[in-house]
Amino acid sequence: MFAAVAPILKMPRGTGCFDYSIPDALATAVTRGSVVSVPWRGKKIPGLVLFVREKSEIPASRTKPLTDIVPVAALTEELIATIEWMAEDTFASIETFVHAFLPAFLKKMPVLASAAPQQHAADGGRRLIRYRSTAEKWQRTLEAARAGIAKGGSVIVIVPHIGDVAAASTLLQDAFGADNLIALLGDTASATYRKAWLACAERSGRVVVGTRVAAMAPVSALSSIIVHEAESQDLGQYDQNPRYDARRTAIRRSELAGAELLLMSRFPRLEEYQLAIAAGCSYDGGDRGGTKPSLVDVSSTTPTDFDKILSPAAMEAAEKALQSQKKVVLFHNRQGVASALLCRACRHVFRCPTCETAFVVQATKLECRRCGRSQEIAATCPRCGSPELRTVGRGTTSLERELQSRFPRRRIVRVDADQPAADIEPVVASADILVGTAQLVHALAELRSGNGDIGAIIATSVDDLVGHPGFRTQERAARTLAILGDVAAESGAAFIAQCLEPDRGRVRHLHLHYEAYAHAELAERGRTGYPPVGAIIALTVVGENEEAVRAEAGRIRGGLEPFLAGAEIRGPLRPGTPFRHGRWRSFLILKMPALAAETAEALMKLPDHVLIERDPESLP
Repeated sequence: MFAAVAPILKMPRGTGCFDYSIPDALATAVTRGSVVSVPWRGKKIPGLVLFVREKSEIPASRTKPLTDIVPVAALTEELIATIEWMAEDTFASIETFVHAFLPAFLKKMPVLASAAPQQHAADGGRRLIRYRSTAEKWQRTLEAARAGIAKGGSVIVIVPHIGDVAAASTLLQDAFGADNLIALLGDTASATYRKAWLACAERSGRVVVGTRVAAMAPVSALSSIIVHEAESQDLGQYDQNPRYDARRTAIRRSELAGAELLLMSRFPRLEEYQLAIAAGCSYDGGDRGGTKPSLVDVSSTTPTDFDKILSPAAMEAAEKALQSQKKVVLFHNRQGVASALLCRACRHVFRCPTCETAFVVQATKLECRRCGRSQEIAATCPRCGSPELRTVGRGTTSLERELQSRFPRRRIVRVDADQPAADIEPVVASADILVGTAQLVHALAELRSGNGDIGAIIATSVDDLVGHPGFRTQERAARTLAILGDVAAESGAAFIAQCLEPDRGRVRHLHLHYEAYAHAELAERGRTGYPPVGAIIALTVVGENEEAVRAEAGRIRGGLEPFLAGAEIRGPLRPGTPFRHGRWRSFLILKMPALAAETAEALMKLPDHVLIERDPESLP
């Protein structure tokens, strides 16, 4: 008998399994899913058995025997099938994908009692849930987890951030007990990960909570998978192969296991919504609507107001909230240069002719954040010829200083990427005025204690939200405003959104009811061919030298062109941040209605230092 084994090592794309003979003493113990010890270049390493067969195509003289079987429960059939599918889905070797999930075995391995017999819960289903408060999210999580445990299986809860695991663990431990809770974080080399991973398979009836690696927790019987904040880009692997997505993994695994899948989101991605409106998935949008913002046109303010970030209406709302002993939240999507250039005389806004979004003012030029187009700053207005041009907008630091000058006795706290907060709740509790970027929005959305003491929410520039590059920009802008609207509704706060031209269709589009917005945006994606209607593959080449990296990207493009099967290829392109973590980057974009088999086969032949990502959250 022979075993086809995937050594738990990082291996090049396209690497197949390796055949080992099974000693007679292990013949009845080795099965598909067993973890075994095999000889490899003079040492013993662990490997995962993918197949057991009577014959091998490898000559007996070249086939070595297995050394031993590792004393852990064999992986379930649905988990192995998920691993095989995800390796193909991420264009990785099966060995590399196994290496990304299985712990470092053969290091002080405990001998475990036999695991509970593998079993499968009753057929589940898919549900997309749009929640509007953290309390609602946890109520639905506990309901689903209890139902999953009642079926006799285990439940996996996936959260997007490491910091969320502790909070989730506390709540779940209170509900299910410490002995029934396992926290799984993604350091596969640590003893803590190995201990938690092994505990997952010991018995059913447990709740596993962790980051994206938890999607592959080796539970013996899977009842439910619950994904929190399913819109978060942090559910995708970052900056290394395999660039897997925990949402895609959860969807596939739940199908194979017959388990229930809950995708929970404040504002679902179009991918999940399209899944929901297709057969076999339900959508629960709830009964409550968030507060719609009052749109304030800041292009019509008087000349003396151009240097101010807050309009008179926004300032009035802030003062009223503070007088009522309520907090003020200012969402300002710019850290630290002006967000627009306009003419004082005729109110003309300088916009990109391609994208129709306001140019961002850099030191000496105008730049479009969507397409990268740039041009010199004009001396006069192209519409009326007036030289009276003014910039609009500042960063969070400038806004913080201006507010401190305006409200000297108030405590003003800035929350953005420059000042991360380990625990945002004390910060929110102590502040009179909160100023921040997307990090502040996320913090408010996930506050466990609620937002009842907020009196005014002000989005300082809708134009900044839609001015970034990427096909998901409009979706993210709509999500941000929807979340702020939910927070406003929860607290009964006034909600003001400032913009240059509130009657523009692109801006009005952001304030549609979610379902209407999703259908309109899906129609736009259908017209442009972007996901989820079409497919995108991003290839990022990394290296030590910028010119060499770009040259290699060019060679890769040339090698792929005969196998594109109707796909469009762009690049080599220069990322917005070309030098990161000590390495240079250049990227290619493949855009197609669907991935053809010959294109996928060509991608599997690329070297491993080329990062491949399917339907990326953002382009490099």
